[in-house]
Amino acid sequence: MARAIAVAMVMLSVAAGALEAQEGPTGAVFRIGVGPSVAANGPQIKKNSVMAVRTEGCADAGAASITGTAEGLVGHERQSFPLTLRAAGSPGVYGVEGRWPTQGVWVLSFSGSCGRSQAGTVVPLRAGEFIREGIVFLTHPPAPGDVDASLKTLAAAGTAR
Repeated sequence: MARAIAVAMVMLSVAAGALEAQEGPTGAVFRIGVGPSVAANGPQIKKNSVMAVRTEGCADAGAASITGTAEGLVGHERQSFPLTLRAAGSPGVYGVEGRWPTQGVWVLSFSGSCGRSQAGTVVPLRAGEFIREGIVFLTHPPAPGDVDASLKTLAAAGTAR
């Protein structure tokens, strides 16, 4: 089952569409993949996580870093909350924990680095669950415009947590 989840995370990254390649030292494109919380091994991580993130295309996954924030639009006010990433059973895999208000529309914004390569992922949420078809994979840390575009799309769709 863990292998199927790992394959699903890789497929999700590939299915996101063509990216301008930012190749790392191995020639692979560095990305931040996402998946369900069960992809982060460990019962405590699964219990407290809303999802899992992992480094992809990094020769030394243990040396890569990922940070994240919950970015929201409540009414017309922008809000931001830090996310906690707990290391899981495999290098470069993390359970994502965090709290944010139940009102408004929310996305999770992740930035990562592997050596000189950088990547970002913006993950829209609906009712506290990530929306696969709305995930945006970037070859750079998410800029405010990347996050704003996802929030505006969610607000226009009337999608609230």
